[in-house]
Amino acid sequence: MRSQFFNYQIYRRRFTLAVILVFLFSTLLLVGILAFFVSSWASQHQQESKKSFETILKRVETEEEYAEDYVWDIYSSLPLMDDADAFFSANDEADYISLRAEQSLSSSIQIRSFPQYLRNSLTRRGGYIRGISILSNTSPSKSLTMDITGNLQIQYGDSGTFRFSQNCWTIATCPVRISGRLDKALGEVRFWADANEIFSVDHSYVGSCAVVDHNGRLWALDSSNEDSTKWIQTAAKNGDASGSFWQDGRWVLYNCNQDPAQQFSFVTVVGLTELLSANREMIWMLALAILLLDFSVVMFIYWSMHYDSVFLGYLLGIIERVERGDFKGVAAMKRPSFQGKDEYSLISEALENMSQALDEYILNEYRLKIKQQETAMLAMQHQINPHFLYNTLEAIRAKALMEKNPLTADAIALLGDLYRDMVRKESVVFFWEEKDLLENYLQIMMLRFPDSFVYQITLDPVLLEKKTPKFWLQPLAENFFSHGFDRNSEYNILVVTGEAEGDGWRIEMIDNGCGIPEERLSEINEKMRSGEETPGTSIGLRNVYIRLAYYYGKKFSMEIKNNPEGGTCISIYIPNKEASDVHTVDS
Repeated sequence: MRSQFFNYQIYRRRFTLAVILVFLFSTLLLVGILAFFVSSWASQHQQESKKSFETILKRVETEEEYAEDYVWDIYSSLPLMDDADAFFSANDEADYISLRAEQSLSSSIQIRSFPQYLRNSLTRRGGYIRGISILSNTSPSKSLTMDITGNLQIQYGDSGTFRFSQNCWTIATCPVRISGRLDKALGEVRFWADANEIFSVDHSYVGSCAVVDHNGRLWALDSSNEDSTKWIQTAAKNGDASGSFWQDGRWVLYNCNQDPAQQFSFVTVVGLTELLSANREMIWMLALAILLLDFSVVMFIYWSMHYDSVFLGYLLGIIERVERGDFKGVAAMKRPSFQGKDEYSLISEALENMSQALDEYILNEYRLKIKQQETAMLAMQHQINPHFLYNTLEAIRAKALMEKNPLTADAIALLGDLYRDMVRKESVVFFWEEKDLLENYLQIMMLRFPDSFVYQITLDPVLLEKKTPKFWLQPLAENFFSHGFDRNSEYNILVVTGEAEGDGWRIEMIDNGCGIPEERLSEINEKMRSGEETPGTSIGLRNVYIRLAYYYGKKFSMEIKNNPEGGTCISIYIPNKEASDVHTVDS
């Protein structure tokens, strides 16, 4: 029996379609979940970017406030302002020294060194300022530079702008004015910081970041990747915003945070592939979870279809065997072990019962036909041409009449009528026909034993109109003459009755013969019901029982018993069943 659903096209198509649908659904589910997580990661990236920007902005504002306070400290000190005035008024270093000396002589306050004040303030303070430069507006030009290590450089006549390195970022630029005349600026003080320090961020997000000034220059870029540089420059043009753009064949997520004073913008960018790669463990776990879900769904579909296919194979197996007429094979088939109480099990059980009923029905019909044919053949087994027999008997009867022997003529006529009724083709007759056949036989036996045998037949008139299998009362009567008739007795009596009983009829054939020993009575009944016959056995009790049992079904019963007054009684119960209930026409 085929049990794999792959053997059935309907299940192959359904399973393939189901797998495709599960794959498409899981793919859409994975894409949807990834989109959700990408959005979440992008939001987290934006929050961390904003947090880093706020940290940088706070640093810059702190250093700007320090620079402004520092300049105001200079303005609030007259000695420092005088020394600064001398520095910006001098033409060279010697002139500067001379002017300091004159101011020292003409003032009652000790002159403080403006450069030294810058050195001390810068070297003693922490923070991000790494250098200070002073440039004059007067001619000749003067410059003063100092770094955090205390190195001081004063130059006259050099108009160049000093930078400590390429990564110097101007924190603040403050004007230097003449003492007593704040409306006139002598020059300016610039405070410098290392961009890599002041713009550094300790971030945990993926991607690159940089500070972009208003000229588009990148500061503190944490990546040497050319793509990252272009991405940051593109994102900086979008202003204070967050979003994504397509560039160089890749999706890029960006966050741009702009300084309120628009001095600079802090930009972070990350490629979508980088973002996915950084979270690949979570993606793999998500894909594995969906894969396990798909596997579970596919296995459930597989088991459901396998369950259905097993029953389909079982049902097809039953149908194939029924088509071949192999009903025994149906009974030998092993039912699925996991059969429940669903529709498939009900269908399979119905088919099994149907095949069993068909088997019993066909077997009953077959045996009934065989028995009827055997009866006819045994009745006429020595006659090749019945008509020849009839003609012969008629010739003998005519001669007996001519010789004035009416008893012999009547016996021959009865025998002819009996054989004529026996060889008729009908398998089922009315009870009155079966009764006539029995009476013909009993009248012949009365001619044989005129002084020692009598009979009586009493059948209900309603019973006489019922149909019954042909030729079964005569064999029962013949059984009496074979086993119960006493030739030495003056009174051998046979009584046949038929009366209504329940939903059927009780027919009894009673004799006053010698009876049956009790030890053999149960054996005779058992063999009669078993239907066992040996070759050469003539028509008898077994034949009658089997034919009637096949015709009337389970409600039929037949029993042989001894009469209390002596003799034997054959008691038969037949249900009120018409012959049309059973197929009897030859086919």
